[in-house]
Amino acid sequence: CKNNSVSTVSGSNYEKTVEQLGEEICSALHYIFSCSGNNVRNNLTKLVETKPLLHIPGLENRLIELLKLSTFTLRTGKHIEYRPGGINFSIVGRNASIEERSLYVAYDTAIKERQMLADLLNREFPNLEVSIGGETGLDIVAFGCNKSQVTQYFDNTELLFFGDAMYKSGNDYSLAKAIKDNNLGQVYPVNSWEDTYKILLALL
Repeated sequence: CKNNSVSTVSGSNYEKTVEQLGEEICSALHYIFSCSGNNVRNNLTKLVETKPLLHIPGLENRLIELLKLSTFTLRTGKHIEYRPGGINFSIVGRNASIEERSLYVAYDTAIKERQMLADLLNREFPNLEVSIGGETGLDIVAFGCNKSQVTQYFDNTELLFFGDAMYKSGNDYSLAKAIKDNNLGQVYPVNSWEDTYKILLALL
């Protein structure tokens, strides 16, 4: 962050992003794009832009139905979280402990529940984009209000994007595609911060 402009883009809300990265790192960032770029801040200080909450007729009731239908029975609360410009939906719930999250990760890895839910909701609500975000959630945004929108904040800048969900149903896919299609820089699929660190060492 000292010698290069570094930003972060997350599907999580601003508060969770700061909690995960820590205030020291966040204060050194150029931009903090949270809620898939629907909330934008200059590091920890200035709010640049935020979109209104997403309200789609019938969506919340449908999410409640899908929650009841899931064969993963552990519930921890905070399953539907409204965020600027979008909604996060989690079967296990945002209140899950690390151990409880790991149980859902194993379940989802085995049966691909989130993939099935994303495909279903994308068919039923064509004006929305539903993608897999984080370990346990689905990110739901209005069509076009995905992570690719952050490219508008960078003029004449070569972007190096590191993401762990660049597959087609992942919430990093739209930004990775925008960077590649418009020759804005390079994209690097990673699975951990250690992967990112190794690539940066090789580049620098």
